[in-house]
Amino acid sequence: MRRSILSLLACLSLLSPVSAAGAGLPAPEIPPGEHRPGDTGDALVRLRVDGIDDLWDFVDDWERAGARFPHVYPPDVLIGDVPERIERALSEDPRVERLFRKEAALAAKSAGARDLLVDSWSAELGAPPPEPAKQDAPFGDLLLGPAFDPSAPLPESGVNKTTGGLVRKYGSAFGASMIQTSELLMGKVVVGVFLPDAAGGAYSDPEISTVYQSVRGAMDFWAGKARYPGVRFVYDLRTKIPCSRNFHTTPPHLNNKAWVAEILESIGYDLFLKGTEYGPVYEYLDSLRVRTRSEWGVVFFIPKATYFPGAPYTAYAYLGGPFLVVPSGSNGRVTPHGSGSMGLSDLVIHESGHLFWALDEYEPGAGTSQPCHVRSGYLDIQNRNSLYHDYSCDRHVPCAMDN
Repeated sequence: MRRSILSLLACLSLLSPVSAAGAGLPAPEIPPGEHRPGDTGDALVRLRVDGIDDLWDFVDDWERAGARFPHVYPPDVLIGDVPERIERALSEDPRVERLFRKEAALAAKSAGARDLLVDSWSAELGAPPPEPAKQDAPFGDLLLGPAFDPSAPLPESGVNKTTGGLVRKYGSAFGASMIQTSELLMGKVVVGVFLPDAAGGAYSDPEISTVYQSVRGAMDFWAGKARYPGVRFVYDLRTKIPCSRNFHTTPPHLNNKAWVAEILESIGYDLFLKGTEYGPVYEYLDSLRVRTRSEWGVVFFIPKATYFPGAPYTAYAYLGGPFLVVPSGSNGRVTPHGSGSMGLSDLVIHESGHLFWALDEYEPGAGTSQPCHVRSGYLDIQNRNSLYHDYSCDRHVPCAMDN
């Protein structure tokens, strides 16, 4: 299965939402996820649920009633929009421990990773999701892949490490195999976020909080573009994981299978998979897809660095997944090639587009730009919005993939 983001979003615009109020819930007055001006507020909901299925039942119930939860942090935190007209009813749901608005965010803190998660959320200014903007420094990315040899046989479904071999039901949605991790930008997408403590670059808690905020801002952008039938990002946050690679002296793409394997093996994933160097990554994602009942999965490796010295790129990703590599930057800003500045959210937006088969659209000579006739994705769609002009281009419109 292969599908480009542009073709997917075109299809999404043709689909109609199915809406029905759950038992005892307020009937939606407007389509789920669409709110009147002044009727929406960024909300964090802490739940008291019994496992992942109970969590998804809650999300389904209240999204039918008009809420929208594109950011899911198992086992018990949701971030999204809860219209004021249903706030009281949602707060009185016995599955809700508490609903927080930003002004009461400090009261939502508990400990550890959740504390950093709340910090990252409360630090946001409530602005709309970021639109990618032209940066004030040269930018080049490296588009690699695909990461799996198409001539190799497709692997069988993986093993859920937590339950000892749960039948793989959710990751195989749409007939996708274990290595088809990000074919469609729809449904539930697990996002493994790794912030390794590497040689020469260990994260502080405020830095972790800033990266969480930037990643969520990037995924909010895609959630807004894929509103119907919708996408939910399910996060697995990994910090304080040791990594021997020094990203300040050795660019990450050089023998990256070594440091990627080191990180994944440290949390128990070491699968050898014929046809790829990244068996542990696919094994990890397969396990997450099963445990979180999600269709798709991607991994973000974000080493602590303002940029990667000696690298001919700012960041890189594998076309079609399974992972991207971006520097953390400082205070949410990345310094391409050691000068200028660009937003970390903008960088993650662009690179994550590659994970869902979108090609570069910028002008010739910039990174791995592709001309208009090149095809990608499940529907084998031409890259006709590219600024790398040839005989098959359409009139260009601004896009996350052109800068």
